[in-house]
Amino acid sequence: MNNLNIIFDTNIYRGLTYGLNRIEVIECFEQIKRAETARDLIGVLTAVTAMELLSHLANDNDLGFEQCLLAITGAGIHATREYLRFIPHITLQLQQLVFGELDPVDVHGNEVIAGLVSIISAGDPKKNIAKYNDQITEINRLVQLHKSDFISTSQRAANLVDPKSSNGQIFKNDKVQRQGLLKILKGEQPIILQARGYFDKTIKGKLHHFSKDMAEQKIAEIARCYKTALTLHVKLLERVATSGYDMTNTKKKRANTIFDIYQLFSVNDETMQGKESVFVTNEKWLKEVAIESGFSEKVIDLTTYLKVLEIALPINHR
Repeated sequence: MNNLNIIFDTNIYRGLTYGLNRIEVIECFEQIKRAETARDLIGVLTAVTAMELLSHLANDNDLGFEQCLLAITGAGIHATREYLRFIPHITLQLQQLVFGELDPVDVHGNEVIAGLVSIISAGDPKKNIAKYNDQITEINRLVQLHKSDFISTSQRAANLVDPKSSNGQIFKNDKVQRQGLLKILKGEQPIILQARGYFDKTIKGKLHHFSKDMAEQKIAEIARCYKTALTLHVKLLERVATSGYDMTNTKKKRANTIFDIYQLFSVNDETMQGKESVFVTNEKWLKEVAIESGFSEKVIDLTTYLKVLEIALPINHR
């Protein structure tokens, strides 16, 4: 394994820093970075992970404040060589694919997120959190908005398929309808429908001159390029159809599934700065989706990755 971008998910950063102090976190990630550099591997931070971690810093009474502060420090070290290596939010990824250009407002938003990670991880963290509290609070607002939108969108989709759906389960008492839906979900059409939804969302409110054929080509390109992320959408629908998946369950943090989906937009057959990407996560169903999408080598768990680096860190990762 070499010449790759390495992407850690949010919980990998949390787990690697669990039980450590700031000095130990710095030592931990410097060790990881040295091992990566020796193998031509480069840590890259996604906007999604940065936003999730930063959102917990909006209020120092947040139960995850201290842990996410340490995780931000680790993420900043891991993804910084001469500068912070950063994968933008999917909004910008889709704009580039669809339009070939980016909205300056969205570019600025991503620059703010990346800048906050660099500032907090390298300087006096709590002093800088206080200084940039307005920006961090806005990021927290956006994170909560993503969750609430995901919940409402999922509920609307479930109700369209089955008006009697409840608690995240559809066709609960209709085995024939349920099996019919599961059969449909095994085909290619659901991926195309998901891609169409992202295309429509990307062009909404924008001036464009896409003919029907051009639009279909862009939709097919989204489906091809982001097949892994879109497959996770479909797997989620399968869960809803088989056992139920209540998005409003705050104890199990089901709304956070949207961030799993967003993370997988970084796992595709494209390259970034000449390197392909590998996603490190302990979420088993993300690995299953990668296998199903034909990208089995691009999602690995932390234990496997540490073996690749040939290091054994004295840490309690979760």
